[in-house]
Amino acid sequence: MKRTIRACVIVAISIVCGCTSPKETRHVDVKRPTTKLDQFVGQQIDEYQIGGAIAIGIVKDGEVIAEEVYGYADFKNKKKADVQTQFYIASMTKSFVGTLVKLMEETAVMDLSVAMNDILKIDFPEGTQVDDITMEDLLIHTAGLKNSAVGIKTAYSGDFTTEELLHDLEASTYQQGYGTYDYTNLGYILAGMVLEKLTQKSWKQLLEEDIFNPLDMQQTSAYLIPSERVEFSNRLALPHTISHDSIKTGSFMKRDDTMHAAGGLVTTVSDMNKWLLAHLDTSETAYFSRDLLDEIHSDRIDFYDKSAGINNYGYGLGWEQGDWHEYDISWHGGGYPGYVSVHALVREQNLGIVIMMSQQSRVIELILNYILADQLGVDNAKELTAMEESIRSRTDRYQHYKDSIFQTVDSEEIKKVSLEKFVGRYASDQLNQLVVKSKDHQLILQLGNLLFIGEYIGDDKFLIKSEVDDTFDTVDFYHLNSTDRDSYLEMFGQKFYKGQNN
Repeated sequence: MKRTIRACVIVAISIVCGCTSPKETRHVDVKRPTTKLDQFVGQQIDEYQIGGAIAIGIVKDGEVIAEEVYGYADFKNKKKADVQTQFYIASMTKSFVGTLVKLMEETAVMDLSVAMNDILKIDFPEGTQVDDITMEDLLIHTAGLKNSAVGIKTAYSGDFTTEELLHDLEASTYQQGYGTYDYTNLGYILAGMVLEKLTQKSWKQLLEEDIFNPLDMQQTSAYLIPSERVEFSNRLALPHTISHDSIKTGSFMKRDDTMHAAGGLVTTVSDMNKWLLAHLDTSETAYFSRDLLDEIHSDRIDFYDKSAGINNYGYGLGWEQGDWHEYDISWHGGGYPGYVSVHALVREQNLGIVIMMSQQSRVIELILNYILADQLGVDNAKELTAMEESIRSRTDRYQHYKDSIFQTVDSEEIKKVSLEKFVGRYASDQLNQLVVKSKDHQLILQLGNLLFIGEYIGDDKFLIKSEVDDTFDTVDFYHLNSTDRDSYLEMFGQKFYKGQNN
């Protein structure tokens, strides 16, 4: 089935006899979907040293045919994951927000053509073309707005107030490529702000009222603080990484203030199956109308790339649109240190798939393509082999890169470096205070909720890493031995100047 052109809708295949409403879902053999799937996933766990959890959901023809969870929610303490285990899904949140906005338009609460700044009234810097930016632009990544400080604060550090965020938007936003596709989190963050201005409710509350409650997704939330509706008592899969052939369990880096509209949900595989079923349901009792689903899953802006074995040709409302073999596919992924996820719909075959992992690995691409081939009857053995070779090659190149960095500095030389000259409190105009300490020949850097270890790589440079991401960034220190120039460090593209009282 070839792709649609803009302004046309995807022709959905109606399978009335197989569709059920979300609360009438029938579960079929959810414990063990197929021995082949178990064997394939087990092989990937062994091959790629996956210590975290893997959750897999498959729905077809109105039925749940798989709810599988493998591995550990906490590898360090050998706590196994199960169907009640919650996963952070990062940018898959965009699919929920896009659907929410379209649902609100269908119920006449808002309009996708509403001008963003007619609502927000932010005094953006001169030269930014903001008057024409609509809610649709924000959701399909065509606004062209950039602001690294807002992105870091809302996704990582949590070190901000609402007033500071508005100041950052007014002081340091710039624009590049308005009207063309350029994937960014900022559009969805701004969309969340528009929703709150229009309704006097946060996007988190709106999702609960208009999506989670109606679909009975009781284990899904944008809130991390425990509430009466959702129990979070140690049910979250912690992030994991593999380093030096050892699996490490990290700490969850998110807080309520960093659960933003571009990536701020936790959920379970059973709830995600309900979500997939709702997007495939074309029955008369469906929660989402047929027209709404067609609008969400149509490409509203054209672009092309290839990722995860999918030929992407456009973007809808929080869903990428593409081809997998001869099938149209609507999908979106998510990634964050220690987490990776993907969900996909082949609407013409009434098929939905979700995979969530608490360890970043490209093995998720192998699993997705394996399930698609198995469910659609496609022989893609050669493609899987080529994908595996590509993953191994990239992994080897990355390891070589890491080795080359650390070989530039002899371990004995590192021990001779006085780290005290780097220690202190540093301040940035946009990212506030960064605290630098030293311990065991390493630097400890803290920025809001973020905590990094800095490993010396020579020339006053440190490779900084979190517990679950050993290539987060590089930090460069400048003028530390100068008496007539200010000392500062550069990180995340920002300059942090050293304070006088350290």
